[in-house]
Amino acid sequence: MADFELGERLTWSTNVRPFERQRDDPVHRRLRIFTLDPSGSRLDGAVAEVLVPYEPLKPGPAGAVIAVVDRDDTLKETYRPLDLNEPRLLVMNGLDPSPTDWRSHQQMVYAIASRLYSTFRAALGRDPGWGFKGSTLRLRPHAFQEDNAYYDQAEGEVAFGYFMARPKGIGGRRGPEEWVFTCLSHDVVAHEMSHALLDGMRTRFMEATGPDVLGFHEGFSDLVALLHKFTHRTVVRRAIGAVRGDLSKRSILSGMAQQFGKAVGVEGALRDAVDDLSGGFKNPLQYSPRLEAHDLGQVFLCAVFEAFATIYHRKTARLLRLCTSGTGVLPKGELPSDLADALADEASQLAEQFLRMCVRAVDYCPAVDIELG
Repeated sequence: MADFELGERLTWSTNVRPFERQRDDPVHRRLRIFTLDPSGSRLDGAVAEVLVPYEPLKPGPAGAVIAVVDRDDTLKETYRPLDLNEPRLLVMNGLDPSPTDWRSHQQMVYAIASRLYSTFRAALGRDPGWGFKGSTLRLRPHAFQEDNAYYDQAEGEVAFGYFMARPKGIGGRRGPEEWVFTCLSHDVVAHEMSHALLDGMRTRFMEATGPDVLGFHEGFSDLVALLHKFTHRTVVRRAIGAVRGDLSKRSILSGMAQQFGKAVGVEGALRDAVDDLSGGFKNPLQYSPRLEAHDLGQVFLCAVFEAFATIYHRKTARLLRLCTSGTGVLPKGELPSDLADALADEASQLAEQFLRMCVRAVDYCPAVDIELG
């Protein structure tokens, strides 16, 4: 029998040891976050109190597998870490989210990342590992002054930028001199965290061995971020009412990074799972190996979201018939409150099923050189 050696990477996943809750430990820690980004209205559910899996935390916050390290490379400064164990913060369920309070930025990235890690853990039935040697992923909410955010495999960290909003991207209530923090966008944080989690499952997907590999990375991360938004019921309820239950229309649920998109000059969201401005899926972006990675990812995102919307409409058709005397055609005006609640519940439950299904599907992907279609 030929000699063989076990590669160093084979044991990296064993370095990641999430906190194992004991009988006397709390189940959750309650923290407040922006459900979309700071541009949303609090009356529409822009701020929510979410349940974060409990674990003992050091100042940062820093847990067993995720740690916030707030070092700014542009200003050459390190900000004081947030201690969520302070009695006042424990009583208040953390800080109130605010663009001007850098401590709430640290709380935001930790809360979203921890919830998403827990989602992957439940879907996979095992502890997700990282694509680097260390046991802890670092999150840097104010890493540099630039309109960007990225996952860095070599450093084992996710770095979030901040920048001054550009005048042509300003819309609604925001003025031309407002700072935009990518760490305060729910979509951006979940997207970059998904890059890190996918890298832990398929490390070689970070290597562009084919035109589709990086496109899949971007599309999968967009998809996870989009479906994860459906956990915020107030946001789902608001969006369902706005599109009258039709998820084939563009909404805050289908759009990715609304504030960031407007700030960099994009009309609306940075990317959208409903590619056609008029709604529907009749004229989707067509696949081409010459597309840029984010555009290739949008092809993947739109295809999966179309499947999601199709199943949602089939599951809710009976509700519409019950509310319309069998016609299935809604009258003009607002949706009845009970119907909107029922549709929102169906959408949230289906999104959870889709998210777990998509995460599990990665285990059936090739170890290298994935192709779309």
